[in-house]
Amino acid sequence: MRWIAIAMLAWSCTTTRVLDRLPMEQQLALANEEVRGRVADVQVAGETRRATGVMLGAEETAWIDAASQETRRVPTAALQSVSYRSRATGALEGLGIGLLVGALTGAVIGLASGDDQCNPNQWCLLRFSAGQKAVGGSIALGALGMISGVIIGAIVGHRDKIIFGQPPITPAKGLDAEP
Repeated sequence: MRWIAIAMLAWSCTTTRVLDRLPMEQQLALANEEVRGRVADVQVAGETRRATGVMLGAEETAWIDAASQETRRVPTAALQSVSYRSRATGALEGLGIGLLVGALTGAVIGLASGDDQCNPNQWCLLRFSAGQKAVGGSIALGALGMISGVIIGAIVGHRDKIIFGQPPITPAKGLDAEP
């Protein structure tokens, strides 16, 4: 059971985006659309809190604390990160990874087993070449890999993380931006 958990963690995927410490309205609108309706982990001052209803604003960010159901507000500049899980994206990633691993494993097993040989004194109903076995193994194990990949991917999910970086550097008044 421990190996299954390790394998699930090893195959899980995360997408990380870095926003300016003081993000623009367009960045905020996109981030709000992505996090809408999801349970998220909000990190402020090194402390992570489980949250729902996250609304990122230019000056202030608000959310509902999942444990206490209280509304929390902090300056957006104080945010370190917001992360959330997407089970549908995880299922699609699992489908692709499972298909690839299953098909490759089926092909290797089929090729490694070699051509079927039939004794001339015996009657043989089916004989397959190594290539035919590779194709059949790829299809069978690829399908099995897709099914198990979708299930594992949906359970583990895909993690999206928005990290709030440093404020953009702007040139001082009277100085040219170009050297």
